[in-house]
Amino acid sequence: MLNQHGRLTLAMVHRTRLNGLARQAGDDAAVAIALLKAEIEQYHWDVKQLVPLAEQVAALLREQLEAHFEQLLPEEIEAKTSPLIQELRTMAKAFDIPALHAMADYGLGRLYYLINQRDKSIKALERALPATVNVDQQLIILRLLALNWAFLGEEKLFRQAMEQGHTFIAQGDFSELHLVGLALEGFGRGQSILNDRAAFATLAQAWRIYEQEKMARQHLPLRFVQLVRSELEAMACLQEVDRQKLSTLGQRAYTMAQELGYTRYAQQIQQHLRAL
Repeated sequence: MLNQHGRLTLAMVHRTRLNGLARQAGDDAAVAIALLKAEIEQYHWDVKQLVPLAEQVAALLREQLEAHFEQLLPEEIEAKTSPLIQELRTMAKAFDIPALHAMADYGLGRLYYLINQRDKSIKALERALPATVNVDQQLIILRLLALNWAFLGEEKLFRQAMEQGHTFIAQGDFSELHLVGLALEGFGRGQSILNDRAAFATLAQAWRIYEQEKMARQHLPLRFVQLVRSELEAMACLQEVDRQKLSTLGQRAYTMAQELGYTRYAQQIQQHLRAL
């Protein structure tokens, strides 16, 4: 019963975050984590109960991390996320759960990515990837690796990460299609950074998935904001400006990002709108 309740709570938090309420999702996750920790105290003698509870705490910690990563500015991220990453690491050691080490490494890799410490990000993500079983999470890691390599100008390594991602996508073992769209958005963004005009075709694929998934999952506002940001960035990098997209999508995405607290994305979109 406890495990079922934990799973339902996790699903609710996840759905709340996907629908654009990252702050609320993070707060709800914190409350659920506190309750689960109280249960862990009661069952400290029962390993069969402890490990599933610890795994649920870890999954909620990841949702907290994702909420922070989505909303915070680079200068705010480390102070908020480092304690959560350390908590995952401590749990991994205490309960001997290798998957939690991978989760902590992913968190560390994304933290370093967002504060532009590329080499540290790559090292953490490369530790996380082989230890991560879930294909959805592997795609997220490969997206970040590909973008790191693109920002470093390492085209060959970027393409290796992108091709590995496409292999996973072709195998079809993912559970959340919108994460395939997220991976494609990242690959398209990386292509534009490397001045590859194939970026627009890759982003078009990501848009098709977004249009399909937003109906099934309601909103997915962050996916929309991310796609517009990357479209604008591609226009700037490749000097191919689509004025219709610029006027119809750019301002809408900027307003949405502002209203939902995606401040980092709002700043990026505003910068590109002014430049274009």
